[in-house]
Formats: sequence, structure tokens, C-alpha cells
Amino acid sequence: QILSTVPLVSIAKLNGFDTDIAVNGAEACSKLLDRRYELLILDWYMPLKNGAETMKMAGEIIDYSLPFILYTGVKPDSIDLPHIEALQLVDYWEKPISWGGILKRFDSLSHRIK
Repeated sequence: QILSTVPLVSIAKLNGFDTDIAVNGAEACSKLLDRRYELLILDWYMPLKNGAETMKMAGEIIDYSLPFILYTGVKPDSIDLPHIEALQLVDYWEKPISWGGILKRFDSLSHRIK
């Protein structure tokens, strides 16, 4: 399973993943309570809980190692990622990113995490 907070369902399905969509960070955390995921695609600027808040809450919820992709419109060095033991950053996608770019990066990534 992949928990995605951005509309990447079709690309994930092309790579053989089942998906869930959370429309905000609070919903993402709620979904983490119900299911074990293989990957989290985290939009840094979500409503209700931003990326940092979502990461902190996820760290309190999950008891397994969860790789995540940071999806944001700012440079990675301008983000202060909290250190959460259970979450491992595996890629960074900067907005805007083309669907072709996501397809290539997701294909490469899916081979490493599956």
C-alpha cells in the first residue's frame, strides 16, 4: 500500500501499488492508524497538519520503518525536516514536476522499496 497526499494514484497503480489518498495531514495520520504502508508521499504544505506536523504525528503512530517522498514547491535545504526515527526520506520531488518526470522517478524508486 502507498499512502499519498497528492494525486499520484494513477502513477502508483502503474507501478503495481494499491493506494490511499489523504486530503490533509490529519487524514493521513488517521489512515496510518488503520493500515501498514510501503511508502508515504508527503506534500509539505497540506491543510490541517503541514508536513512537519504530519511527520511528528506519524512517528508517534507507526511502529515500523516507512520510506517517504517529500513533495513541495520549495528547495529541500529551506525545509527543516524533523528527525523521526520511523520515517526515512528516499526522494524529493520539487513542484512543479512533469508527469513524465514523476513516472521516471517513481519507476526507479518502486524497484528499491518493493
